[in-house]
Amino acid sequence: MAALSIQTILDDVRAGAMDDQRMIDLFMGRDEQDRPYWAYVAIIPSKYQEYRETLERGDALELDQFGLVLSQGHTQMPPKDIQNKMSMNGFLHHLEDDVITAVYKANI
Repeated sequence: MAALSIQTILDDVRAGAMDDQRMIDLFMGRDEQDRPYWAYVAIIPSKYQEYRETLERGDALELDQFGLVLSQGHTQMPPKDIQNKMSMNGFLHHLEDDVITAVYKANI
């Protein structure tokens, strides 16, 4: 069996190979009226790089272009009960672990 590299797996992710999964991100910023804003977003893996690049450029973005907004609000931080719910349900970044596992399994 040929060894797979992390780059090969990441290329597959960008091509949509893992789009049946979601990457959960906590977005924090300000809305159009300059109010504090946060949102937990279930991002489609193939759109994650575009999402990160948009954030890094500081461009305005519509979060639903990148996935599903699970919860949102206009406070500095999400309420503790929402944070706990997201953590208890495993809604943390897990795709990186999945990629590493896929590379490991492909190389054993």
